[in-house]
Amino acid sequence: MNCVAPQTIAELVDAAGAAWPDELACVDGDRRVTFRELRDEVVRAAAALAASGLQKDEALALWGPNGLEWLTVSLGASYIGARVVPLNTRYRADEAADILCRSRARMLFTVNRFLGYDYLNALRSSTIELPHLREAVLLRGEGEGATSFGAFLGRAGSLPRTTVAGDDVSHIQYTSGTTGRAKGALLCHRAMVGTTRDWAANVELARGDRYLIVSPFFHISGHKTGVLACLTAGATMYPQPVFDPIVVMQRVQDERITVLPGPPTIYQTLLEHPRRADFDLSSLKLAVTGAASIPAVLIGRMFGELGFDR
Repeated sequence: MNCVAPQTIAELVDAAGAAWPDELACVDGDRRVTFRELRDEVVRAAAALAASGLQKDEALALWGPNGLEWLTVSLGASYIGARVVPLNTRYRADEAADILCRSRARMLFTVNRFLGYDYLNALRSSTIELPHLREAVLLRGEGEGATSFGAFLGRAGSLPRTTVAGDDVSHIQYTSGTTGRAKGALLCHRAMVGTTRDWAANVELARGDRYLIVSPFFHISGHKTGVLACLTAGATMYPQPVFDPIVVMQRVQDERITVLPGPPTIYQTLLEHPRRADFDLSSLKLAVTGAASIPAVLIGRMFGELGFDR
């Protein structure tokens, strides 16, 4: 990557596209895109956001599972200086509406249904008014009263010139709200890319690593130490919408996954699963865990039985 460190997320995407143009950036279902192709899709999404009337320092919200469309919109916002507001996929309608209202989100990108919950219909039933919200776009599929993702991208023209600096806000990251009303933290471009660069170096994430992103994109561990870390190091992203141990072990085997971060319960679930021996997990190299106490015996089993070496 260029010796001049990126100061914004858009610069990071550009640098990754230039450094590793033909290497795999993301594998999502049947879609396999290179870093150059990802950069092109992100720029197209940025142009579509601008054509939709979104301005610098205005907010868009993302309420949906891990997937290529989610990260394309999120990264695209950085090119026009818009602020990304990730919404927890387990929010109910009033919880999401409260944050949409307080963040003054102009656009909402979501899905028809996830985890058995109909997001848009539930949101319409909320009593919280959303005077700033202009449009809902479905990341996948179609639905009444919402714009399809294809129609949204169809608006893209040339990308307008927008000055975005490292000190500009890139995300409004809301706290969990477990001890009170969720609070929005303003995260800046330079801090996001700089701390991600340090994190990737510390854990030795490397070009060619294959990173299964189980942490949800709405969480900082999903879109920062997941997506941004892969762009920083040249690793391939494998978005995982939900943690299902059989699906995860199958993907590890089929795609030769090398990086699998997550909370301790993920590793405990894999270790205790009755079908673990049916899968070849020998490609696993790097684990990063936290958010709960980690028994020493679990760490030992992760090295000894799951094959992690760091």
